[in-house]
Amino acid sequence: MSTFHSIPKDEQETIINIDYFDKVIKLYSTKEHIYKTLSKYLGRPTSIDYYNGCICSFEYKLGFNDDNLKKIISISTLIGMHNRRKTKED
Repeated sequence: MSTFHSIPKDEQETIINIDYFDKVIKLYSTKEHIYKTLSKYLGRPTSIDYYNGCICSFEYKLGFNDDNLKKIISISTLIGMHNRRKTKED
């Protein structure tokens, strides 16, 4: 696996685009932990962008009928449990 380009936390992003016309979900991110998590479930991304030989962003494209969709579209997968805010109920 290639190394990930170091991006300041305040510049990292994850974008989920739901294209109803083409029936595709596009997931773009610059976060390394999301790359590692999704790679376990989905394998290699649809596209990977490099900067100085290091991964700086990636994108997956999944059809609405893709069986893997249920595995990855969850708050804990995309955000991580360590980032979950505590509520009064917790």
